[in-house]
Amino acid sequence: MHRDVAARVWREADAAWLAHGDPTFESLKRLQLCRWTVMEAMRLYPPVWLFARTAREDDVLPSGWRVPAGKTVFVCPYTIHRDPAYWPDPEHFDPKRFSEANAAGRPRTAYVPFAAGPRQCIGNEFALMEATIILATVCREWRLGFARARPPEPEPSMTLRPKDGMPMTLWKR
Repeated sequence: MHRDVAARVWREADAAWLAHGDPTFESLKRLQLCRWTVMEAMRLYPPVWLFARTAREDDVLPSGWRVPAGKTVFVCPYTIHRDPAYWPDPEHFDPKRFSEANAAGRPRTAYVPFAAGPRQCIGNEFALMEATIILATVCREWRLGFARARPPEPEPSMTLRPKDGMPMTLWKR
């Protein structure tokens, strides 16, 4: 859907290492836009779109709401990731949101695709690394496009997934 970003991702992947061999840990440092692209996709469509936490003690949320001990609070990353206070033009796809300059001053809890705090997914950094390498590896060989005229529609279930799947067309680069 974002051909300008796709073209920059292809160039970055080619320049970083994909034109010269297999990925290395050092290669990841040169795949910054690929990583930001994965993060931006997860901002808009977090795999876990809703999770719950139970307060162990009385607390007060930043909004002023009191949460008594034992009560369950639902956290919705799908909504948090669209808060215009932290994400200007929140429906727009822009991987550069995750550049160091653009992320400066943003609370770390404004982006929670892996939850946050002591119950944050322990595999979050590995998952981002793996997704970045997969994106760059696919881009070495292929251009991708939707096989349908309409963009995918999110379907909330246990995880957030594309309703009716996401058939793709591939073109050899």
